[in-house]
Amino acid sequence: MSHDQIGTPGAFTERQQALLDHYNTRAESTFVELRDPALQAHVLHAGRGEPVVMVHGGNSVAVGMQPLFGQLAQRFSVYAADRPGCGRTDPYVYRRTDIRRHGVAFIGSLLDQLGLERVALVGNSMGGFWCMAFALAHPERVSRLILLGEPAGSSPRVGARFQVLATPGLSRLLYATKLRPSPKAIHASLAEVLVADIDAVPQAYLDLALAAATLPGATRAWLTMIRSCVRRCGESLLTHSMRGELGGLTTPTLFGWGDHDRLGEPRLGEEMAQLMPDARVAIIEGAGHLPWLDRPQQVFDLVGGFLDPVAPPARPMGSISG
Repeated sequence: MSHDQIGTPGAFTERQQALLDHYNTRAESTFVELRDPALQAHVLHAGRGEPVVMVHGGNSVAVGMQPLFGQLAQRFSVYAADRPGCGRTDPYVYRRTDIRRHGVAFIGSLLDQLGLERVALVGNSMGGFWCMAFALAHPERVSRLILLGEPAGSSPRVGARFQVLATPGLSRLLYATKLRPSPKAIHASLAEVLVADIDAVPQAYLDLALAAATLPGATRAWLTMIRSCVRRCGESLLTHSMRGELGGLTTPTLFGWGDHDRLGEPRLGEEMAQLMPDARVAIIEGAGHLPWLDRPQQVFDLVGGFLDPVAPPARPMGSISG
């Protein structure tokens, strides 16, 4: 597919299927009408067994959690939805949005429409923040909580990169020039920010990321979301702001944190785990912010073992603390 053919829902769907095929995953693609926020959400589902719901990070899509999605579907009933403004879910503008309330409402509405009373939640980055917020608000609906990569805003202040993106004039200029979605920009973003080893990322994943980034409304959703998460002083309104509540988060929780995560050091997870009644941190060596891409089998062993403690133990994964 040539570069000028991207940027349409059809092109995205084609590349989504190509990535599923790359990992030999058979998934059902459906749409559900949510109550809050009131929109149509796109959901992937595969497998049978206990329900697991995966929530992807900012500026990404549900299928981007491959190959972990497909691996877990061998043992569980796994659902992954495109978040509002992402993938095939309806466009969304985050202007004046209470991002925490929005995330809790989205997950709750999604579970209601899927007929799921209680699930295990697996979240990455912004999805990790939403999952933590939901578990605090509705602990009776979350059996286990798994947070892969730094949950968004784990530090008291956001990094310089996100402060720039939270500035309307600068962000518009950057996305019209250097950061404008292109094969080169997608490759650079993954290599410089999201993974430890770009050579571990298949071309099908890069193609999918480009198709997702060029969908109508995707950039606007991403940038307005960032602006809703950062105070003018650079203070994070996300995970760090919940630290005072973590003593009440009784859900068994696992932080899976790459030792090369450029968005936050593993010590942030260790600090949060110490505040929680039932939490531990697994530091994944040689992995970045999307650890399932750098170390797919290790992450599957870790997550699968936490979801199903009676299964055979996972292989050693480097340093584990907590």
